[in-house]
Amino acid sequence: MSSPHRRLQQLIRQGDLLVGRYRIGRRVGAGAYGMIFSAVDEITTERVAIKAIPPADSQSSETAIGRFQREMKVVRALVHANIISLYDFGRTDDGLIFMVLEYVDGETLDKVAHASPLSLEVASDVTRQIAMALEVAHNAGVIHRDLKPANVMLTPTRYGGYRVKVLDFGMAKVLSRLEDESIVDLTREGIAVGTPRYIAPEQARGLPVGPAADMYAVGLLFYEMLAGEQAVRASSVEDAISAHVSRKPLELARLSEIDPRAHGVLRALLEKDPERRLHSAAALLSALDRLERDQEVVPALNISDVRDGALGEQVDILASVDPDEFKRKRSAGEVVGGLFGRGDALELDYDAYREHAPRERDPVARRRQLRFDRFLRLPRSTAEWAEVWLSLIAFPMAFLMIGAQASELDHLLRLGVSVSPFVLALVWSLASPSSDWSGSLGRLTWLLSLVGAGVAHALGPADLAGAMARDPAWFARGIDHLAVVQWVGGVATWFSHHWSTLVQSLLQSASR
Repeated sequence: MSSPHRRLQQLIRQGDLLVGRYRIGRRVGAGAYGMIFSAVDEITTERVAIKAIPPADSQSSETAIGRFQREMKVVRALVHANIISLYDFGRTDDGLIFMVLEYVDGETLDKVAHASPLSLEVASDVTRQIAMALEVAHNAGVIHRDLKPANVMLTPTRYGGYRVKVLDFGMAKVLSRLEDESIVDLTREGIAVGTPRYIAPEQARGLPVGPAADMYAVGLLFYEMLAGEQAVRASSVEDAISAHVSRKPLELARLSEIDPRAHGVLRALLEKDPERRLHSAAALLSALDRLERDQEVVPALNISDVRDGALGEQVDILASVDPDEFKRKRSAGEVVGGLFGRGDALELDYDAYREHAPRERDPVARRRQLRFDRFLRLPRSTAEWAEVWLSLIAFPMAFLMIGAQASELDHLLRLGVSVSPFVLALVWSLASPSSDWSGSLGRLTWLLSLVGAGVAHALGPADLAGAMARDPAWFARGIDHLAVVQWVGGVATWFSHHWSTLVQSLLQSASR
């Protein structure tokens, strides 16, 4: 684990109460210098995400802090339904710098698209929402510069589409002042930033970038949604960069399998010359409108004229680049040193969101949703589903054992005592302000059931074994004429007799 991560784990841990308000949950993401945690705002009981980095102790970490602080200012200024919301930010007494972000319910674009390619209609709608987010950013003078699948979250809707959130403006280029505050640009002209597979040609060359650079990345995402795989399938950084800056057009392996209606938009977005590319988010939205009306966006591609799925044309501005030069490089460091200069292309990604909760804008609806989430806490992993099944086994066992030890009580009181593990788990789950799985009914039920079973044995294993053998189906008294009750009683009898025999044999062995 890197030193920044070790330092960060000393400053923020699961269960901590950050600045007296945010109860830290488990880690859900990490980057080069920072981490992302789930958390609960104990004032509003709302689920949030905490993105944090440790205090600076070197030039590199000072640059990371600069990017972090700039991202806070940028996101605070960009308010849109398709851009992640910033709720709060600050610095602790230990120097920890953090921001409190909206907790997004969904998966990253690549996980959705690679599981199954999206239809043209759904992919177009996702692209439209990305474009609307970028239009707000570009109008504010902000170029994202690091648009990639990990920075686009998709939340399924009831109508078969997705709600989109654009994340991570840590690499953003700021062309204007936001809220009357100047934001320092931490890169220099001639230094490229971004992710090699999704970087625009002019961006990879370290040339000045504008909205067209983001449009190129949107084109790569649009193709990935339609094809179910990345457009640039390079095995190294140098090969990925070479694919963008080379005079050769992009090779799109599955272009022929994509709906021909999308070819015009893809061509307009993936032009290597920024002067010929769709130049703005507004232009892309117009092109998508025309696509939706089945009107021609730009001259459609003739697949027979496209060699091996190639898309794009030779670009004069890049004519001086020798594509073979990149293939002679042996390390990513050589490419970064040769193309990127000596800049710090630092990334802090939202790579590992696993459990999320939507932020409802209406306070009443939000409170209802939070109560609903706390009650259900649906399992989201194989381990959590296993705990649900374990609770379905552990609770009936504890019920029979507690009931056997409480045989002297009135029938209704005996029932009440026997179901106490489940009742306690339910009350505990509902009373917990957190919606983490650690407070779920599924986990608490089996834990408290084991405790109840242990107490039943501790009160007298011999008495327990005798009571289970004598009256195993005591709970069915009065309703044993029902077929389902008779079946349940039979299962309980089988288990109680076998468990009684096991306990008695263990006691006999221990007494010898």
